[in-house]
Amino acid sequence: MTKTNAITALRYLGKSVAERGEDYRDPNAVEGVGCQYFDIEPGPKEDTLEFYPSCIVGQVVSYVSDESIIETVARKFNDAGPTDLDFIFTPLAQQMLDAAQQRQDTGSTWGEAYKAAVDFLGEYYYEEKLGFVRAYDTGFTEWSDEV
Repeated sequence: MTKTNAITALRYLGKSVAERGEDYRDPNAVEGVGCQYFDIEPGPKEDTLEFYPSCIVGQVVSYVSDESIIETVARKFNDAGPTDLDFIFTPLAQQMLDAAQQRQDTGSTWGEAYKAAVDFLGEYYYEEKLGFVRAYDTGFTEWSDEV
């Protein structure tokens, strides 16, 4: 499996925000319960489980991983930090996602979590290298898989 780099992870953070809205807040973070990557619920068939992204990093994991990886993350790493997901993300992507996760876990919006990820990468890198990933400047209204 090819590891997801920071540029791709940032794109999927933007997609997550576009789908849920920049003002979305993880209900668990707001309530101070703590976040998990995936909610685990009984599946439609007996002895099966369904895994639903819960937090912003879980949403990114769901975009870049197949079902077996999602199940592994849900079962073994649900309470871990993004830096434990080195089998999915490059080191820089892990650190960037950790910045977003930390912001989200304070009860901040997903838009603020995305901005924390962008800030982590640095203004120069963002402006000069990733200028096409401007979701938070456009109100999270546009997403293209071509980006």
